[in-house]
Amino acid sequence: MKRFYDIENKKWELHVLIILEIFLFIFVVMRINRYCLTWDEALTYRRFVVPVFHNNEGLKNLLHPLSDSVANSHLLNTSLVGFFDTITGLKYNEYVI
Repeated sequence: MKRFYDIENKKWELHVLIILEIFLFIFVVMRINRYCLTWDEALTYRRFVVPVFHNNEGLKNLLHPLSDSVANSHLLNTSLVGFFDTITGLKYNEYVI
């Protein structure tokens, strides 16, 4: 009889991973519904995502080293928000941001 947590049987790792992913997804959805955007997320969206992905100004605002903005201009975050904003077509949507 095989045990669920048998070392040679790796199925338990998959089950634990799936359960953790479900809990993480539920946590993210609950956080989105409970809290509003923070000021730096909103400022990042207005300062970097809208000009680059909607106004076709290119990467000059995104990569400018002397930007006068205090927004957190992380390239990965900004790129992913712009990507999903473009794919879904939902501009200024908190769930996408």
